[in-house]
Amino acid sequence: MQRSKLAVLTMLLCLLCACGGKETDTLSGPMALRQALLTSESVTADLDVTLPDEDAVWQFSMHAVLTPEGSMDSEITAPESVSGIRAKADESGRQLAFDGAMVDFGVSPGGLESPVLLPALLMRAWCAGDLLSAGMDGDDLLAVYRLDYGAEEKQVRTWLDGDQIPIRAEIVQNGAVQCTVIIQHFTFGGTNETAQEDLG
Repeated sequence: MQRSKLAVLTMLLCLLCACGGKETDTLSGPMALRQALLTSESVTADLDVTLPDEDAVWQFSMHAVLTPEGSMDSEITAPESVSGIRAKADESGRQLAFDGAMVDFGVSPGGLESPVLLPALLMRAWCAGDLLSAGMDGDDLLAVYRLDYGAEEKQVRTWLDGDQIPIRAEIVQNGAVQCTVIIQHFTFGGTNETAQEDLG
């Protein structure tokens, strides 16, 4: 009887260890991304953004240069009617200045002052957001981050490929998807020596 109980306990411990190992493996992806971002001077990426609205679906593309501190320099690349408009955000990732005409997309996802601030919001989630969960979704890893609290709380769902590079994201607020983002040509630029020292 004692041997039977011991065998059951051993099996349970093995199962718990295996589950813990899988959780650690899935968390290592978003943590590796965060460390890579914090030790880089900047990242560049091309983003295709879709904004669902009650009356229409808004789509635009942009090229963005982002820093782990939160600043952003971006340029809209499509549609042609607004192509070439540049925007900058300060290190808070919230204050936006346009170099060109103002762009009205009809919606403001996740409490943003402008959808053009989406790259800065994504960077803020990856670098400093609360990591709520991480798990496999097909061949990709899905990491869910939380930003802000109360009425402003939003989730940033990010899909990472096998190299821990973001390839897709969704902004969710009050249970509804506010926008979807396809991320391409995500590239790290330079090394932030100060951040490396801070990480030890």
